[in-house]
Amino acid sequence: MFTLLVALLLLFLLCMFLMDTLQVLLRAVSTMLDAPVLGAHLGSVFMLANRAATALALLTIGYFVDSYVARGTLQWTYAAAASLIAIFHIPLLARKPLIAVTVKASTLLYRKSFQPELIARSLAAGGDRAVADVSTPIAVIATVGLLGLLGPSLLAATYPDYRATLMQTGFIVNSAASIINVMYVERQIAMTLDEGDERKISSLLHSYTVSRAVGYLLAAVAFLAIGLVLP
Repeated sequence: MFTLLVALLLLFLLCMFLMDTLQVLLRAVSTMLDAPVLGAHLGSVFMLANRAATALALLTIGYFVDSYVARGTLQWTYAAAASLIAIFHIPLLARKPLIAVTVKASTLLYRKSFQPELIARSLAAGGDRAVADVSTPIAVIATVGLLGLLGPSLLAATYPDYRATLMQTGFIVNSAASIINVMYVERQIAMTLDEGDERKISSLLHSYTVSRAVGYLLAAVAFLAIGLVLP
């Protein structure tokens, strides 16, 4: 039973954070396909999947805490989850699957088709990856977001008498990360997409994906290091 729940938690977390990344990437691809408004709604659809996965992940984490699962077990599980999330960001660097998903979703949801020439142009668009491979703010927000979601349960496992209170601290951390994300990262994304320069959007796709992958790897290291800090 426990092994099954761990596997489900890994799946929920993977879906949660991949959907969060995809909603930005698909908005960018939709802009390159001259359909930015549809891209905004498509991003919202993927965020619905993110919310569903979040609810299931939190339910599973709550069960682990109430069942007094050892903190060390949770640490390794969370480190594995963060590593998997980072690894699964690598396929998102490929442009062709992202465009294929956008085109297919647009056909199913909006009955919209795209000219082959427009798709070919989007595939051919390139950016200056050497300049913008890793964005520190994006990486930091990814790290803080994952730590804010999972970290409180480690505190709750360490101090079980206060587990209900400690589980709520994640909302404080995530709220701070969300404010920075909206006011800085999302602002930069919106400005880049509004400008419509395909080379800059291409660089954005690459930088955003790589930066979040780096952030999740840092979170994996942080989960393992927590054992050196907590009693």
